[in-house]
Amino acid sequence: MTRTALHPHTLEELDIVKWELKYKAIDIKPLCPVCRKELFIRASSTPAKASHFVHYKNSGCPTIDENRKKYEGLRPVEMDFKNAKKIKKEFINNMWLVYQKCNSLCSEDPNKKGLNQKQFKKMVDKATENDIWYYKGLTLEYLPYVLLVNYGVFRELKRKCYFVFDSKLTNYDDLWTKGKVKKKIWKVYYEDNDVKGINIDFNTSDIATDYFMFYVLGLQQNKKEEKFFEMCEI
Repeated sequence: MTRTALHPHTLEELDIVKWELKYKAIDIKPLCPVCRKELFIRASSTPAKASHFVHYKNSGCPTIDENRKKYEGLRPVEMDFKNAKKIKKEFINNMWLVYQKCNSLCSEDPNKKGLNQKQFKKMVDKATENDIWYYKGLTLEYLPYVLLVNYGVFRELKRKCYFVFDSKLTNYDDLWTKGKVKKKIWKVYYEDNDVKGINIDFNTSDIATDYFMFYVLGLQQNKKEEKFFEMCEI
């Protein structure tokens, strides 16, 4: 289910309240903003639960948890070792920026941390496990978004969620293949399937602190570094 839908002709995005006010008496089928398939409205059965948009059976939309799992098995069709060396180096040089971007997308409040560094390390480990670095054409611009989608459900967050790309995506390299899929990512809240669309735009600025570099990369530390690491409460 979702709380927003698109008008089938204008593609105007409206929440459920505005949709019912404008179109309840008209036979117009709302569209899902992610998969662009028709939705229907499920009326509230109790005052405590609001009306919402629902997909028809077998829609295949990745905002439905069982369909999200298709992202878990994605692997590069062609292993690009040369680009992998380049993107790994860029990641090391810009690690804090990538972390900050992922953190900002996970956070519900821009003034509060959403993703801790332990969780980010898990994201990096899973990317390595799934050979994400070897995607042909992968650039730093797309890396934070691929890391988020590849990770799966963020159960540790205050409001559990996961991230998906355009429903037409069959492999991550569809993102940077011109005209293949929409350059957007959707944040899906796990417990109520509410959906938030986000444009892909890698624009952050900061530098990585030494203790963070040691932690994520697992580099050996001396005792002074370990003491400093503990002070940082990671």
